[in-house]
Amino acid sequence: MREPHLRAAQARIEAAEAAVARARLDLERTAIVAPFDAQVLTRDANLGSQVAAGAPLAAAVARLTRAGVLEALSSPFVRTARAKGLAPSVVLVRHALRAGIVPVVTWLGPATAAVLTGSLVIERIFAIPGMGSFFVTSVMNRDYTLATGVLLLYFGLVAVLNAFVEVALHLLDPRVELES
Repeated sequence: MREPHLRAAQARIEAAEAAVARARLDLERTAIVAPFDAQVLTRDANLGSQVAAGAPLAAAVARLTRAGVLEALSSPFVRTARAKGLAPSVVLVRHALRAGIVPVVTWLGPATAAVLTGSLVIERIFAIPGMGSFFVTSVMNRDYTLATGVLLLYFGLVAVLNAFVEVALHLLDPRVELES
């Protein structure tokens, strides 16, 4: 009579040990490591850094897009498209959104610079090995040659991204001319 109770208790203990092992494995998989640790974060723990980098920009993009589309909806070419009998979704996407997205694309040049410089701090906070933590370590070790090289790389990236913004603006609005 005692044996079935012992088996049930043993099964509950084994199930609890398995749950603890799974929880320990999940904790190890998503644990945020201390700064200066060489351990690479997993995809789940990296989500916090992505949210920290993108959340402020998402709000600004939404506001700029809304303002641009509302302005474009009152313009003559949108009224003409509506008068021609185009579907409201076509008018919104092909005409209003295309014209309303221009301020967003213009703003993305300086925003990418903000994300790149903000990545220095985010990589340090979340202990992500990358160019930002590499730059901070080089400054702390007084390796000015390496720090200058990383800065030149960041400046080059910002220049290339701004050039892409100019090309995108020309593709969105043919009235914008590219300067040589």
